[in-house]
Amino acid sequence: MSEMTNNINTRCVVLTPREGVEAAYKIVQRLDLQADIEHCPLLAMAELALLHQLRRNDAAWNSAPQPTLLVLINTDKMEGLPLLMKALRQHLPDVEISTMRDGQLQSMNDNSHAVDTLEDPPIIHAESVDADELSMLLDGTEFETEE
Repeated sequence: MSEMTNNINTRCVVLTPREGVEAAYKIVQRLDLQADIEHCPLLAMAELALLHQLRRNDAAWNSAPQPTLLVLINTDKMEGLPLLMKALRQHLPDVEISTMRDGQLQSMNDNSHAVDTLEDPPIIHAESVDADELSMLLDGTEFETEE
C-alpha cells in the first residue's frame, strides 16, 4: 500500500458519509491521491467499475494495470455497504479495499470467503473390478450372473 500512496497519479474512489467530507478531503490531500469522493455505495460501485475498465484499457497499452482502490472512511453505519462489498466480490474481485486506521491506509481484502466455497473432495474407496463388471460399466450391457 505504501507504493500506492507514494504515487501522485494514483486514482481511487473514496466512500464516506456526507458529514465526513471535510475529513475525507484532508486524507486524500495528505496521501496525494486523485480521488472521486462518493457518499452513496451505488455511485461508488459505478465509479469503481469505470475506473477498473479504464485501468484495463491502459494495461492493454502498458505493461500491468494499476490496481483499482476503494477507500472507506467512517462507513461503519452506512446503509448499503454490505451489498457493495458483495457486489465487489462478485463483479470486481481484484478491487483493493482499504480503510483508514490510525491515520494510515490498511487493507481490508479478505479472501477467506473463497475457502468457504470449497467443498471437501469425495472419498472414494475403490474395489477391484473384474473384466465382466468393467465391460458392463463401459458398454452398459448386463451380463448374466451365475447362481
